[in-house]
Amino acid sequence: MKEIKSLLIVGIFLLYGCNKHIIQVQYIKEGKIQTERIPWKDFMVNQSSLRNHYIDSMSIGLLDSISFENNKPDNTVTHCSPIKLNSFRQVKVFSPEYYEVGTAYYTSHCIDYYIKLFHGKLNFNSQREYKSIKVILGDIPLLTSPNEFIFEKQSFLSPSIFYHEVGHRAFWLLDDLGIKFHGNTYVSIGLLEYFTTSLNDSPIIGEAILPSKLIRNASLLYKYPLPDSMYLKYLFSVIKSSFQNELQDSSKNISRYYNLCMKTYGPRQNEIIDNHRGALVVTSTLWRIREKLGQKKTDRLVAETILDLNNYMSQHANFYISDKNEKIEDKISWYDLYYGLLKKDKELFKGIHSDLIKLEFKRTGFPVEKVKNI
Repeated sequence: MKEIKSLLIVGIFLLYGCNKHIIQVQYIKEGKIQTERIPWKDFMVNQSSLRNHYIDSMSIGLLDSISFENNKPDNTVTHCSPIKLNSFRQVKVFSPEYYEVGTAYYTSHCIDYYIKLFHGKLNFNSQREYKSIKVILGDIPLLTSPNEFIFEKQSFLSPSIFYHEVGHRAFWLLDDLGIKFHGNTYVSIGLLEYFTTSLNDSPIIGEAILPSKLIRNASLLYKYPLPDSMYLKYLFSVIKSSFQNELQDSSKNISRYYNLCMKTYGPRQNEIIDNHRGALVVTSTLWRIREKLGQKKTDRLVAETILDLNNYMSQHANFYISDKNEKIEDKISWYDLYYGLLKKDKELFKGIHSDLIKLEFKRTGFPVEKVKNI
């Protein structure tokens, strides 16, 4: 990565022509520098602000420290010194403007994608707290959230991070529609991450942002039932190995976060699923289906299935053969998704992809034989 950075001595410039303003943004995907031309007409721009119909305001700052509300590691509060922006007429790579432009564009691009995919049913503007976005230059991108995007200085943008965070917002809205995910389960996050990979047209999530061992790759085969590597103990061990030097200094942000996680989850880390890694059993299965069917057809199949998941879940007793003493929870499970995909494939495509769906779920290790033939 350092070699790539040292070779890149270019800027990002606002181009003028045919009454259109175009800005070229460079990002990284699968180890290669890519360039995207962004139509500037999508934003209202002045000397120090970007906004559009999804974004009311943006700010950028240098991270000074973090604190934790109610002493909970998931309730992070960032403390920043504001950074003054220069003109957007000439935006240099790794400048504050570079990070703000990229954040505004990829966030808005992802919102457009979800609105179209779910037929306008998702009202992102109802999430008022996410219409003000903070861009932060700091040492702990691990704590990025849907309205606070944290980047290390001199790091490339990765669209997957924006697609992932906007995906959280989309699935909260799906919850609001009454779809019974009931929070961040490995099934709901697995579906979310499918759309992250599909929109980015890459199975890699978190490239150039997360430590290398925390980058997720949906092109690999992940097995169900979830192995030990899908639980918090593994996550914390990876954080520990990725930040060995920093963790020796108790004043470092990552050190304070890690120590609080140990205090909060330590005794139970073998019992709690890391839903972002556990989700890969679903994401990788859907990614393999997408490789055969293409983005357009697979996105439609998955999205239409999601909208009918409650209906499929209500038919549990008719199609799912549960084990003795197996607890059937009142939330969407893998077999609801599997059954739903097969039913929706019959509805949309006359069932011509049913063998592929069955093969890939079975390949992951889901006990598809417990779902009665449709």
